[in-house]
Amino acid sequence: MAAQTVAAAQQAAATATTDEDTTEAASDESIVVTATRRSQRLFEVPATVTALSGEQLRNDGIIKMQDIIANVPNAVIQEDSESNNTYINIRGMRVVDVQAEPNFGLYRNGLYAGGHRSNLGAQVDIERVEVLRGPQGGLYGRSAVGGAVNVVSAMPTSEFGGYIKASYGTYDRAQFEGAINAPVNDKVAVRLAAWYFNQEDSELYNETLNEPVSAFTDKGVRASIKAELSSKLTAEWMFEYQKFNGPSLITYGPVGILTGTITSPPETVKRIRRDTPSISAWNQATIMQKLSYETEVGTFDLNASYRDYKLDAVFDSDQTAVPITTATSVRNTEIIRDEGTSSYFVEGVWTSPSDQPLTWIAGVSYFDETFDFVRTIHTKRDLTFLGMGTGEYYIGFPKPGTNVHTQSISAFASVSYQVNDALQLTAGLRWSHDQKDLTFKQGIISIAPPAAVGFLTPILSGIYPNYDIAMTSDFYFTAPSFVLKYAFSDDFNFYASYTTGFRPGAFNLSPTTLATIPYDQESADNYEIGFKSRWLDNRLDVNLALFYMRQKDMLLALTTQLAGVDRTYLDNIGTGNTYGVELEVNAKLASWLTGGLNVGWLDAKFDNAVANPGLPTQKVLSGLAIPYTREWTVNLRLDADVPISDTLRFVGSAMLRYESGGILGDYYRVDPYDTMTKIDLTAGVVINDQTRVTAYVDNALDEHIHQFFYYNGGTNTSVGRTAGIEITHNF
Repeated sequence: MAAQTVAAAQQAAATATTDEDTTEAASDESIVVTATRRSQRLFEVPATVTALSGEQLRNDGIIKMQDIIANVPNAVIQEDSESNNTYINIRGMRVVDVQAEPNFGLYRNGLYAGGHRSNLGAQVDIERVEVLRGPQGGLYGRSAVGGAVNVVSAMPTSEFGGYIKASYGTYDRAQFEGAINAPVNDKVAVRLAAWYFNQEDSELYNETLNEPVSAFTDKGVRASIKAELSSKLTAEWMFEYQKFNGPSLITYGPVGILTGTITSPPETVKRIRRDTPSISAWNQATIMQKLSYETEVGTFDLNASYRDYKLDAVFDSDQTAVPITTATSVRNTEIIRDEGTSSYFVEGVWTSPSDQPLTWIAGVSYFDETFDFVRTIHTKRDLTFLGMGTGEYYIGFPKPGTNVHTQSISAFASVSYQVNDALQLTAGLRWSHDQKDLTFKQGIISIAPPAAVGFLTPILSGIYPNYDIAMTSDFYFTAPSFVLKYAFSDDFNFYASYTTGFRPGAFNLSPTTLATIPYDQESADNYEIGFKSRWLDNRLDVNLALFYMRQKDMLLALTTQLAGVDRTYLDNIGTGNTYGVELEVNAKLASWLTGGLNVGWLDAKFDNAVANPGLPTQKVLSGLAIPYTREWTVNLRLDADVPISDTLRFVGSAMLRYESGGILGDYYRVDPYDTMTKIDLTAGVVINDQTRVTAYVDNALDEHIHQFFYYNGGTNTSVGRTAGIEITHNF
């Protein structure tokens, strides 16, 4: 249970139905994860892993990665104000910008699904989600510098069954999802899942355009096939398509928005003023294949996946409805985004039999991705003071034709030796090579009227230089790992580990100087000891992990100036140290009641780091807190499952998420990170072990926590209180 705390408590609660269950364990020993790239009981894994079952995700109405990560100690996820990325901060490692690759290794069904635009969308018909905390470069490879997240979809089985679920809640939010599993014969089974989520209203409202800003539609379908092609060969195929329509920028100005020399009136979390609609539309298609061949010398797996992601969006860049006639410095600006990601991943793995003292996992992988990134500024300005009327111009920052092509190859091996019944030693090594090729085009696209060309061109070309360049960067990394596991008894395990991880470097794709376009990779070394224990006839689990992580070549958003205008870019600024503790407790309090508690503490600070070295804006960061990182995270959960009759049970849950400490901003602007106390409640009944009817209240205290701050005074917050009812029927 360096991870069982909440998830296992939930599993136990789900099966606690009679008084005869009083000897049931606090943690469910049937929980099996693949955190070590080999199936193991969660209690036996010598690492910190949070595993959440798909059943509990459905029971809690969880479909967003934000709500999944809320169960993880020392992990924080921010609401993405631009709706195009997943920002997960694990142990102080975070995504630093919408253009950067994620700081965690994202996997779907064990296959790499990271790279640019790790937009996870809705999590529907999931078997489980595994979150590994700490660097995982040895077993999981690129970008797993903060940890790894593996989302495992429910795959076909040999039994007919499925579920349907419907819910309705605040802001006219209606959700429908379902899945059906059907065996074709004794060798082949199929599974179909589909969902449709629609929200007509929202807490944040644009009174200028009469627009509920956060209204959205999310729909998709997934088809899976599992086939036993022979006594030794098994195949799995999966196809998924998802389409999303919703907001592209969610911000408000608590003290007003600065545009030019004018500040607009203050706004609230419920009312804003924008003269450009916030529109985002993205879709993605994913295809996966897993082939597994069993032999006497082990299992050989050949895995492959393909992902195609497209995004079109427009939003109000100046974030106001201030007329351009207010002042010569005021402008109406919208950002038009057109981007896409096309990638494929291939991996071959050899896993030895697990019944020998010496076991191993070895493999090679190849990842190829093309990331097309286009942003167009469309601006209108009042030039009547020059006798030109309204000036209008388009700027590509960057223009069409800009892309980053990534090719990554790696080879890895992990060897374990069971010295005796108590002691196991594991050593691993991964070698990786990433090559990134940039094609970068930027500059003025058009200016109107013709009379404004001579006036605006010198001004705009200084702020948005004309670039038409190509460059290549190579990144090499060797990731060793060592793990010692010692079982003092069947109920007490100890482990000590050294793990490493890295995130490859890349390129800044926004207006900046040529010298600051490329940046280097960053890495982390993690030293950890942990204890996993079971007490009181397995009614109580207590686990503790202590770690120290050394971060190198850390990325941070810095500022420079082009023609007197501030511009941000990413660069490596130095080193950092993170000390942390994670305590997890899971208890079966009664035959009908289980509880889970996890507590995370982090001391994450820059060590030898300097922002904007050699410039007037230079700032020494040594000793300062690493931004967007919480000092404390606490999860407390109670689950009740009370028999009322032979056919009726009362079910309910209460969950508290507490976060405190930390700062927002990248030291060009720094703000305190609000303390959060989020309480979610559910209550209802289960009829005939098949139909579940519950009511819920999320964020019962109606808290709003700031997530990001912009230069102009804009910010976004978490969503306030919502409520609704859900009905699920299993068949």
